[in-house]
Amino acid sequence: LGSVSGSEVFHILRNLKNSQASGWDDIPVFLVKQCASLILKPLTHIVNVSLTSGEFPDLLKYSHVIPVYKKGDPSLMNNYRPIALLPSFSKIFEAAVLSKVTKFFDEVGCLSESQFGFRKR
Repeated sequence: LGSVSGSEVFHILRNLKNSQASGWDDIPVFLVKQCASLILKPLTHIVNVSLTSGEFPDLLKYSHVIPVYKKGDPSLMNNYRPIALLPSFSKIFEAAVLSKVTKFFDEVGCLSESQFGFRKR
């Protein structure tokens, strides 16, 4: 898939929504964005090491799962859906991988032209 540049990671950071809930680490997105100039170089390096090695840091694999009520009887478990709150850094890794995989699929042309869902316009 190749490596990501500092500008790509900066673009990912800039596009994260401040309103997103933080994960188990309680590090909010806005704080990560405020520290972008300080963490950009090491973060880019860590993302690239992960992409090269094919390994994802263990601590970023954990999420905080919260049941969210849908409708019906609140005492029934089936009336809830799980929401996984990921650490901000997991979101950055995911966005970097998504960018690389999407670019690869577009270059290779392995997605059908009739595939519209979950694709950028």
